[in-house]
Amino acid sequence: MNIVRLIWVWIRGNWITVVSAVVLVVAVIWLGSIGSSADTFREEVKKRDAQLTQIKSLKQQTVKIPPDKPDDPPRTVGPIVINNAAIEQLRRIYGKMNEEHANIFNVALQINQHNHLPMADGLFPDPVDNFKPYEARIRYKDSFIDMTGRYSPNALLPRLNAGMPPDAATIKTELDRIDAQAALGVGSSASTPGAPSAAAPATPGAPLSAADAKEAERVRLTKQAALMQVLKSRAEQLHIYAVTQMGQPGFPFEYGSWVFGSKLPSALNMWEGQLGLWLQQDIVEAIARTNQVSNPQMNVIFSPVKKLESISVAGLYVGIMPAGKGIIPTAAAPALASAGQLLPDNFGVSPSGRVSNAIYDVHHVNLRVIVDYQHLPDFFDNLSKVNFMTVLKMDLKSLDEYESLKNGFVFGSNDCVMADMLIETLWLRDWTSRLTPRGIRTALGIAGGDNSAGGIAAPSKPAASED
Repeated sequence: MNIVRLIWVWIRGNWITVVSAVVLVVAVIWLGSIGSSADTFREEVKKRDAQLTQIKSLKQQTVKIPPDKPDDPPRTVGPIVINNAAIEQLRRIYGKMNEEHANIFNVALQINQHNHLPMADGLFPDPVDNFKPYEARIRYKDSFIDMTGRYSPNALLPRLNAGMPPDAATIKTELDRIDAQAALGVGSSASTPGAPSAAAPATPGAPLSAADAKEAERVRLTKQAALMQVLKSRAEQLHIYAVTQMGQPGFPFEYGSWVFGSKLPSALNMWEGQLGLWLQQDIVEAIARTNQVSNPQMNVIFSPVKKLESISVAGLYVGIMPAGKGIIPTAAAPALASAGQLLPDNFGVSPSGRVSNAIYDVHHVNLRVIVDYQHLPDFFDNLSKVNFMTVLKMDLKSLDEYESLKNGFVFGSNDCVMADMLIETLWLRDWTSRLTPRGIRTALGIAGGDNSAGGIAAPSKPAASED
């Protein structure tokens, strides 16, 4: 009790000291509280600064949107505000693009695959039995002959309704008939009683009488008119001139020698033959459309494409295989641009710069035709419509229609030219790779290749063609 009283007396005598001490203690406690709150405050300020920086960046972002032209790089747009509305708008844009891409690709696939059937069911990628290659050989040969035939809406292949001018025997028969009529004096002044016969032998070297000279000129004009009628009648039966018999000189199609062999054709022979048939089939389709072969009122006199001289394969798998050498098996798959890359141009290989890649293969075709030059744009248009065909280059040579007429060709009144064309055609791997024989897939850079299959020769030496 005395101690408490002593403390109280001391406090009363030293109250300033006591108050100062209390203030000091409270201050220390308060400063500790303030320090803790400051740390929290600083953390909150940092968080808010980060949020403000993020908001600022969202207001100043750039985005890439699809270009106006498909081959151009994406367009960069900014600054824009990134928010839910902008995200949704970009989602709609790219969603629509993906939908359009799918629709366009499906249409392109339908065009590319249309009417391109294998020579025999079960032939590719590997024959289901040993009889299939022999069946393919027969159908392969018949296909080229069939394409020269008369138009039929039920035909599996396009047809040209082709033929050649009357042969010499037909023309001679008609001219002999006119000579026989002249010898008998039919329809001439020789039929008048007492008049000299046009068939009467004249003295060698003696000049013709006026009547005989007039009769000779009449016979000449009659024979000329008859010849023109024979040639015109034949022209009116055709839509285009072309040799129609395989093996005859001037037969316009290119075909493999294995078609006449007796041994089992190799996978390489049959695949090259199939590709060549499809390429030439598309050219025939474009010509048939241009010449309106389905219209019986049309004929070669009015047709734009007058004569099919030749079609030949200029190169398969351009950019992968050597030009003009067909398909050569290799041990390693070539490096191709993938479907996700911007496709490179190679103008050293092709005038268009397009080369075979993981999306499509490029094949080239040589075509020689006699054509009405005024209708060349129509023909180009039909080439592009049939199957993505493009004329890469063309050489034109003037044509002497009178010289052609001497050989029996009636081309009509418009000027015609001889046109040599290099044509490019594209083939989507989405469907062709499923038919490609497994033995040559490695050579083409197709997944799942195996050069040991399909009767293909070793990589160091190409498979020999069958003669």
